[in-house]
Amino acid sequence: MKHVMYYLFIVVIGFVISCKKNETKSSGKEIVSFKIENQIGDSKKDSAAATIAIVMPTGTDLSKIKPTIVVSDKANISPVSDVETNFANGAVEYTVTAENGSTRKWSVSVVNAKRSDADILGFAILNQSFPTTYTTDSVYILMPTGSLLTALMPTITTSPDATISPLGSVATDFSKGAVNYTVTAADGTVKIWKVKVRLASRNANIISFIIPSLKDTGKVTASSVAVTVPYGTDLSKIVPTIVVSPGSKVSPESGTSVDFLKEVLPIPLHQKIQQCQKQFILSGLILIFPCLRP
Repeated sequence: MKHVMYYLFIVVIGFVISCKKNETKSSGKEIVSFKIENQIGDSKKDSAAATIAIVMPTGTDLSKIKPTIVVSDKANISPVSDVETNFANGAVEYTVTAENGSTRKWSVSVVNAKRSDADILGFAILNQSFPTTYTTDSVYILMPTGSLLTALMPTITTSPDATISPLGSVATDFSKGAVNYTVTAADGTVKIWKVKVRLASRNANIISFIIPSLKDTGKVTASSVAVTVPYGTDLSKIVPTIVVSPGSKVSPESGTSVDFLKEVLPIPLHQKIQQCQKQFILSGLILIFPCLRP
């Protein structure tokens, strides 16, 4: 009887050991989550194709990305989680190894969001008389007296990754007034810029008078300039950009902050007129500031 029990015990132990040896190990090799600090939106994962795509804010240094990765239970991944990885040169291949030793390769791409700025950063024409003047959506250039404005080819710089039409390499006619340039940002944002090229005068004249924060340039006549600014504008810190005819000087100088609250004589118009406004006059310079109706 003892021998029978002994042999039975041996059989049971062998069976248990055999079962343990034949236990099925996990084959899971999924990337459960892949996240990067400050990423835009959720990670786009395609499990069937084993791909992940992530968008980062414009200007992010893609060469030093530190992702936090979660994979299937008992699996491991290479490159590992929370280690700086270079995505600047394109998609990075990750390998997930399951508990049973099987592997799966994943392709992870990280890119910067497309830029939305559509600005003209530089606009120059050969032999122009003065540096170019810019507002938020306009460009002003003075050419020497006698210059032909019918076929000018400007050198243009736009926001990074933006396109412009017409191109600077295209001869453009500025003799009939402002020319519209269309700047298209990388993300499709469109902005229209007005470019005006004029001939410089031989007389001592103000050619243009611009307050850079405004879209409109001042209305220049033979003896005055009129500028309309939004109600509430701080009149004590007006900094105009002024272009005068060649060889002339202007005082106060262009780019100088002028306190129009102290320097000018206010002449309030009758409050019952159709458009309420206040007018300021100084040495032939007129500024018109819209005001609220009482």
